[in-house]
Amino acid sequence: MYDPDGDIGPEKSCLNMKFTEEARFSFGCAVIELDGGAKVGRRCTPFVYSGQWILTIEEMDRHINAEVRRVQALPGVSSPWVTGHRSTNDGIFENDCASRLKGIGKKLLDELAKVGITTVQDIANIPSEEIPGIVAQLHGISLRSMQKFKHTAQTANHGSYVPRLVDHKKTDNPYESLFGTTWRDQIVKSTGMKSSVCITTMVEHIIQASPRVMAKTKHADDWVFMHDALSQMTCTSTIAWMKEMGYYRRWVLPELGLNWKTRYAGRPVGNSPEPGIAR
Repeated sequence: MYDPDGDIGPEKSCLNMKFTEEARFSFGCAVIELDGGAKVGRRCTPFVYSGQWILTIEEMDRHINAEVRRVQALPGVSSPWVTGHRSTNDGIFENDCASRLKGIGKKLLDELAKVGITTVQDIANIPSEEIPGIVAQLHGISLRSMQKFKHTAQTANHGSYVPRLVDHKKTDNPYESLFGTTWRDQIVKSTGMKSSVCITTMVEHIIQASPRVMAKTKHADDWVFMHDALSQMTCTSTIAWMKEMGYYRRWVLPELGLNWKTRYAGRPVGNSPEPGIAR
């Protein structure tokens, strides 16, 4: 009921997010002039980085180093970071414990130990005529089973099994140790790296997608692209990398004194959407 003398409650505000999940893309397009002079538009395959942040080379390296240190600190000797665990495919060896033979568990192993049988070689060396007498002294084993164990033991490899365990966690880079030349492809798939993508990945996408839309045109070989002054692209490390890879010459930049004596001299203009490909 309305009370004219009542107090008005404090004003409240509620944040209503318009986009709870953000989709992130980098689009490229080009106007292509065909042989007859007609012009058509073409779209590049979009670069999708939804759920990710674009990092500079230095930032990506720091994330990679952090992931390497995380793996190095993992305890235990389980897969995938420790490889070479012994499997059934490695076979059995003469000096193996008798329990390596299928069917010999702890109880039977204890029984065999009573008559001095502890290794695979011990079982293989039992004279066939002595097997009935040995079986009579033991509990839980039949003559047929003992004969089967002897037959299997006689197929054992000579000597002892040589462990081949490799603990990749103990190396300078567990990912490179385990995956070889594809280690960078694997590390970016890790849980701690999935939210990050390096600027070089986006630039590589531009460099690969551009010639596909410019194919069979007069600029198939000398195409160039335009992109705004994304800070990750204009930073010193990215520019040095692009020059090293031969990509920098493809980027349309101010020439003939345009933007001279400004803080962005020699660089593309600020953060605004631009066509992905020129020509």
